[in-house]
This record gives sequence, structure tokens and C-alpha cells, in this order.
Amino acid sequence: MKKLILLPLATLLMLTGCNQPSGGGDGGDPEPSEPVLLVKYDFSAVTAKGSKINADVADDKFASYKVDGEGSITISEINLFYEGNGRGGALENQGGMLKFGKGDENAKLVFTANETIKKMVLNCHSFYVSSEEYPVNDTNLIKVNGADAVALPYNANATGEDLEFTIDSKTVTIETANNNPTEYTTAGRGFLFSLTLYK
Repeated sequence: MKKLILLPLATLLMLTGCNQPSGGGDGGDPEPSEPVLLVKYDFSAVTAKGSKINADVADDKFASYKVDGEGSITISEINLFYEGNGRGGALENQGGMLKFGKGDENAKLVFTANETIKKMVLNCHSFYVSSEEYPVNDTNLIKVNGADAVALPYNANATGEDLEFTIDSKTVTIETANNNPTEYTTAGRGFLFSLTLYK
């Protein structure tokens, strides 16, 4: 005759896994979801060489460079953003990007997205290239939503590099800065190749 083995309910639940929390086997909170693309703007198609973007056409200008995503932004303030670059800097008389800032005045861009932004990636570069004489960029910086300014990427070829910012807001303020003003340069400036937002 076979014997019937009776197990306590708690033991039975443990063996079957029925007492595991829904957030994961370690009993912790659920893993946060990865940010997903909201909208991307790519400025490689810019053909102008130093055309200032005025506030009354800024939304349309940015919309024309949208390449991916279902989201959108509305620009409430824009100052010293240009399609392409005219005189001076690493990319003189060239298109393919937005230039922002002047030697004596910082740039500013304020926009609001249609959904909360979790992450922003700026593919950008300082106004100048690195050299033996100037190996460190301490004059062309950028700050987001009032946080401490960080140096724009700085290399020998003026190749755009990604700067990532954690955001938890629909509205973003981007400003240039200069932590080492000189007699000739008192503000920050650089080049923006693309802007990508994640929700």
C-alpha cells in the first residue's frame, strides 16, 4: 500500500513558486522599463551656412528635420541657433548641423514635448577642435534644465559625440556656458548634429 505524504501549505506553496512576489524572484521592485524613442531630429540635411532660426519659424524648422518617432516638440524660446555655420570655428562655411551660441552671447533653447521626456541625447561638438596647444575644452559648455554645465565633446576632427541627459519633465531648457572667459570669448558655442528624446 502506498503512503500518502501530507505537506504543510507553506511548504507546498514554496515548492510550486506560488508565493513569489510579482516584481521578481528577489522580492524587490519591478525592473524599471528602458526609455523608448519619442522623437529624433537629425540636422545632417542642413544646407544653409549660418542662417539664424527665428522663433516664429522654429517649430516648422525642427519639424522639417524630424527623422524618427511619433512625438513632437513645441519651441517656446530660441536664441542664437543657426542652420549651418558661417565664419569661424572648426566647421567654417559648412552645413550639416546647427550652430549655437556666439563668442559673446550664450545660446538658449526651450521646448516642450507632447509626452514626459526620460532621456535626451545630443550628438554635438565644441566650436573648435582639440590641438596640442589647446588639449582641453573649458570654454564651450552646455547645461540642461539649470544643472551644472558640462563640456561639449572635443576632438581633433569636429566629429559629433553623444551627450546623454536624464530628464523627467516635458519641458527642457538647453543653454550654453563658458567657465573660462577670455578677452575675446565670454560665452559658449558649438555644433548640434542631432537631438533625440526618449519617453
